[in-house]
Amino acid sequence: MRRNSNQTAATISTASTIVRGAIAIVSGGSIDADKLAAIISAATYVLARNIPGLLEIALLQRDFERAGSLAERAFELGAKVGPLCRRHWATIQQVRLAAGDAGGAESAARQVEGCTVAGPERY
Repeated sequence: MRRNSNQTAATISTASTIVRGAIAIVSGGSIDADKLAAIISAATYVLARNIPGLLEIALLQRDFERAGSLAERAFELGAKVGPLCRRHWATIQQVRLAAGDAGGAESAARQVEGCTVAGPERY
């Protein structure tokens, strides 16, 4: 099932609230740093899962710079092979083409190819 922009915004708002709450608790001294790190890690995971939706929104708004940075961040946080990897690099390729960076777009196209893993041989 595809998420709509309202669902994505609600999830991001929730993650943001989690982080703000965790920081407030630490400021009051009632939680240790390890627990804070776990809370922030969970919030980051929630945000990372929603980057594809944010990418779509940025592209629809023709905010290519933001789409490119989101795609790069999604690659850093996510899968290094497979369909999401290809999607992120294809986005980066299109952003670079829109910016007139032919060399960068060519480099991104090579990265798209690198995201594909050959399936096992079947006999």
